[in-house]
Amino acid sequence: MRKLFTPYNGVTPLKGVIFLMLMILLALPVISSGIDITQLSPSNDSTSSSGFVDFMFSINTTANVSLYINHTFNRSINLTSNGTFAFPSIIFPDGDYLWTLNATNHTTPSINGSSAIFLFSVGRLTGTLTKTECPVQSTATMLALWLIVIISLFFLAIGFTQKLGVIGFFGAIMFMVTSWFIAPCQPFFALICSLFSFLLIIWFVVRNLGMAE
Repeated sequence: MRKLFTPYNGVTPLKGVIFLMLMILLALPVISSGIDITQLSPSNDSTSSSGFVDFMFSINTTANVSLYINHTFNRSINLTSNGTFAFPSIIFPDGDYLWTLNATNHTTPSINGSSAIFLFSVGRLTGTLTKTECPVQSTATMLALWLIVIISLFFLAIGFTQKLGVIGFFGAIMFMVTSWFIAPCQPFFALICSLFSFLLIIWFVVRNLGMAE
């Protein structure tokens, strides 16, 4: 015990231990007061079909939070409590964007934090049948798709029952077209429909050639 009180260069080991503990206690608040920001929406690699985007996040302390789009400052919000918050909706043109958040503590500007960098895309629905948009997302596109399916089946029925290969051939072509529009939603089913249509096309071509002879 006496060694603890034996001075070394004027400082006892006990005083050194006490001083070190005080330094650790003083440093703990600074170490544990980092700002933690979690991005909630839009999620990474997500797509907005409307163009209106809400940026939601959660934060563990009071802070001034700034929103950056494509590494450029967009707007900020002053938070007086922790929790979940959102910036007002922003309208974006179609395209790809990066978003991130930076936060600075109110009382201690040296305490700050930043979020990850998320990617989101904006692609508005055109309301027409395309090979890139799923038709079930719009009533108009679904009705158009069903119309093509009904007409193609009608032509196929005439081609089989009335032995009119040309009409059946066009019905098979239309059925193949429907597979292109189904592909964004059900790629495997679209592939099956496409292969079936291809076989029908070959069958009607061969049948027409046989009838011509």
